Amino acid sequence: VLTERCNHGCQYCHSSVVSMKRTDTDMSIEVAERSVDFAFQTTAPWLSIEFQGGEPTANWDTLTHVVEYATRKNSLARKELSFALVTNLTLMDDERLEFLIENRVQICTSLDGPEDLHNKIRIFNEGNSYEQVVHWIEKINTRYVKLGLDPQLYRVEALPTVTRDSLTRWKEIVDEYVRVGNRAIFLRVL
Repeated sequence: VLTERCNHGCQYCHSSVVSMKRTDTDMSIEVAERSVDFAFQTTAPWLSIEFQGGEPTANWDTLTHVVEYATRKNSLARKELSFALVTNLTLMDDERLEFLIENRVQICTSLDGPEDLHNKIRIFNEGNSYEQVVHWIEKINTRYVKLGLDPQLYRVEALPTVTRDSLTRWKEIVDEYVRVGNRAIFLRVL
């Protein structure tokens, strides 16, 4: 958990979300390095580091540092190292995307269904959350294909949070996932 800050106000959020102005919940570089050092103590031949939050991209400097630091450590450890990011995609930009792609950071987001349902559930006062998440899902997946990456391994996965508002709209939710190119739906029940 890189930070508890988030730019969304989802009523059901399981995180202890705080205002984007409160940087006191951000993981420091020092704590991040200690976490990576601890993780590398595993005797397993593989290691996956997943970035969560709040909105983990709000603490971008620590995220990039962890990727670079763990990659350097792995040059000696020689584990099968992977990275994953759980993000709402609203702080994404082209420069960040290039870093994530270059470092093979897998991206997961949330898509709660069609626009009206998604925006009702994922309250975002800075714009249209649905438009942003769909834009970035499509852009990232297109970029993966252009780079020749295996679309079975490299694609944005999404998960919906199922609420009372979602229950009668299951077909629309599935149709939305198919429309944006998702090959599976991972259900998370509230």
